[in-house]
Amino acid sequence: MRLRIGVEHIAIILTVFLGFVIVAIGIMTSLDANRLSSVNRELLQRNHALGLLATIRENTTAIRSAEYAYLLQPKQALMKTYQLARATVETSIEALRDYHLNFKEVASAIPQLGQHAAALGTRTQRTFTIKSDDKTKLIGDALTNPEADRLLATVMGVERIMSERANEAQTRLTGILASSEMRTIITAIACLFAIVLGGFAVKAQGRSQRELLDKMSRMAQYDGMTALPNRVLTVDRLRQQVMQAARSKEAFSVLAFDLDGFKKVNDTHGHAGGDDLLKQVAKRCERSLRENDTVGRMGGDEFVAILPSTNTDGAQLASGKMLAAIKEPYRLNNGSTVFVGASIGIAVYDLHGRDAATLLKHADAASYVAKGRGKGQYVVFENGMIVPDKLSAPDSSR
Repeated sequence: MRLRIGVEHIAIILTVFLGFVIVAIGIMTSLDANRLSSVNRELLQRNHALGLLATIRENTTAIRSAEYAYLLQPKQALMKTYQLARATVETSIEALRDYHLNFKEVASAIPQLGQHAAALGTRTQRTFTIKSDDKTKLIGDALTNPEADRLLATVMGVERIMSERANEAQTRLTGILASSEMRTIITAIACLFAIVLGGFAVKAQGRSQRELLDKMSRMAQYDGMTALPNRVLTVDRLRQQVMQAARSKEAFSVLAFDLDGFKKVNDTHGHAGGDDLLKQVAKRCERSLRENDTVGRMGGDEFVAILPSTNTDGAQLASGKMLAAIKEPYRLNNGSTVFVGASIGIAVYDLHGRDAATLLKHADAASYVAKGRGKGQYVVFENGMIVPDKLSAPDSSR
């Protein structure tokens, strides 16, 4: 009898202990879910702020280019380009104010950004309106343009800090996911013993915890609308592919493309129609490529495809298949039929670059050349190609 009582007591103690362990792990997992959501939100905000800073940088360059070009050959279109670029810079700086309470680097830089942008606008406006026969000095001033340099230096300084913080947040995100996964394994073991000793209820709790972590992990790495890998995951896969190619000495290809005519669909059928179109485009791109290829959405209507073990000829063949799939008519949810195309730029490791950033840049440059040559085609990167300013691209409306 004493032995039986002792075993019962042990069973009760073990059951209670396992119950406390499971509850403690559940609380820690719940806290991890909150931390995961917070870090994911921070990453999204930092990526948006980085996008605004990139817009300021690109349009500052556009203002400088328009001023210099106007002095060489006055054209009304250059003044419109300048006005649009200046308005975009001011709007982007104003949008950055939404993050001044979250990020100290943004709060400290906003006054300088505003001052430098105002100085650049005043200086460039004066250049466009001044009447002088001697343009030699004006052209020299346009080449140096200290106002633009100060604005660009401030923007790049904030971008550097923001990028570092974004990388730190990504590291925290990875650590949270790893620790949560380990706790999930421990929970599963505890559930197994609890089932033997006390019941089956804990097993469902462990499963729900794993589902929650998987859901949060997917939210952090996949685009919520198209279900494609988002920018963070796509770039990470590209970096991994670069490391693998460096070891295997095997070529792979990167395709950068956006949709020709997407803005018209978005304006005509609203954001719901545009979102519906992007979902269909994503599915067609995945179906036209191999199972081990990656198609990711970088934002808006911009996509990147990573094709392992693919040389230039293979990339051109894959691009042709994607172009054919994309240009087929689309039936939107509202019953409308629309047509879009794509302009694809191709970069091949290691012909056109040996790191992720260079390959993306060169593929993007080739896509803009494809768009400039008439759209609906693919172009392989060649030395000398650059990504033009989007405001002066052949079709800025896409």
